[in-house]
Amino acid sequence: MKPPLLWYSDGARAGIRAHFRQARQAGVRGFRALILQQGTQLPPIGNGWQPLDAVRAAIEARLAA
Repeated sequence: MKPPLLWYSDGARAGIRAHFRQARQAGVRGFRALILQQGTQLPPIGNGWQPLDAVRAAIEARLAA
């Protein structure tokens, strides 16, 4: 028998599925994903570990586009 925890509710499950769907649409493919919110757009900046200079360059390039 499952304990009566919040995340077992239908509403919580639907919210989690919606969050994962939004993450996939934003290009998230795994742990350590970085996305940049620009209005309603969520362009991916990078996946996985990257040096800070590479992250900065990716953010600056996306903001300049």
